[in-house]
Amino acid sequence: MTPGPRAPSLLLVKPAGADCNFRCDYCFYLDAEARAGAARRRMGDEVLERMIASYLALDLPVHAFCWQGGEPTLMGVDFFRRVTELQERHGRPGTVVANSLQTNAALIDDAFADHLAEYRFLVGCSLDGPPHLHDRRRRSAGGGTTHDRTVAGLRRLQARGVAVNALCVVHDVNAGHPREVFDHLVGLGFDHLQFLPCVEFGPGGAPRPWTISGRQWGEFLIGIFEAWRDGGLAVSVRNLDAVLQRLVDDAPGDCTMDDSCRQYLVVEHDGAYYPCDFAVAPDRCLGNVMTMTPAEAMVTAGMAEFGRGKAPTSPACGDCRHFDVCRGGCPARRDPREATAREWLCEGTLAFLDHARGGLQELADAIRGPLHAPPPFHGSPGSKKCSPCPSRAPIADAG
Repeated sequence: MTPGPRAPSLLLVKPAGADCNFRCDYCFYLDAEARAGAARRRMGDEVLERMIASYLALDLPVHAFCWQGGEPTLMGVDFFRRVTELQERHGRPGTVVANSLQTNAALIDDAFADHLAEYRFLVGCSLDGPPHLHDRRRRSAGGGTTHDRTVAGLRRLQARGVAVNALCVVHDVNAGHPREVFDHLVGLGFDHLQFLPCVEFGPGGAPRPWTISGRQWGEFLIGIFEAWRDGGLAVSVRNLDAVLQRLVDDAPGDCTMDDSCRQYLVVEHDGAYYPCDFAVAPDRCLGNVMTMTPAEAMVTAGMAEFGRGKAPTSPACGDCRHFDVCRGGCPARRDPREATAREWLCEGTLAFLDHARGGLQELADAIRGPLHAPPPFHGSPGSKKCSPCPSRAPIADAG
């Protein structure tokens, strides 16, 4: 069963809003107000229960919650105990709930790790490579290094058998080191990786210093592809899995490869709905969980308008040799200074697909063959930072 237009594939929940114990240079979400120390953002119990109850009332094969931020572990373990309690209370017989948590892991203590293990959360840990690459752009609120703190939390999770994925932001510091980053993450025990390109524009439209170019992105992905192939394909790389999924069954393996931006909903700490992680702004608010169900939010005029924005604006997309895979990329990565701009990373995406598509097509053909089972496409099309996997992260069959 595929969720229809009235059913979001995912709720991307920001229970602490932009609040975070880290101060990563490239964080698009930590705006000037948050940097200046705005009032604490925390999701209240009434909002939490209304959100969970209204989402679980929808008829879906899997109800996926991705808890994100900011830093969601600022809410404390008792908040997540309340989350699972409410999910069990409001889940109907046969309901399957998938929880994932995207975190810098610095606040994961034994009690937190125990709860995540008991309820089979999938946890995404944010790591940008070895310390000399990671710590350049990911600093603590006090300006200190963070790599070792993240690894300490990771080890607590791994010791309890929690399924843990790595999310690596590719920025100006680590973009030139794909194999070193790959080897470091695999060496830490990750077998599912996701690489998120850093593209951020300033108020005047110029790219910020940590933004990578299309060429850098292409060279990085090619390096990751070669490291993955040299490693015997044993590690799942979501960026490659997404292409494979398109080649296997012509389905989008990632929201950037879909034809419309209407896959999921963001829920802010105050219950406000937004259409995308990159569109949490007052003029994009769709409504609030206290007065609107997720199904109603999905069919608002604002959601329809946002979805139409996915249509390519560049004439170059019309006869592009790889448009059938990329579908024009992510609208949030278009140069705001050019009305008909290609996606910022287009050059790199083309270079990567020129290099890797043949090999991935061979694998796709083999997957479709009678003697082969498909690889574990890990994730849900809507998620920008953490990918919930229902087969590995159900809370319970409620009822």
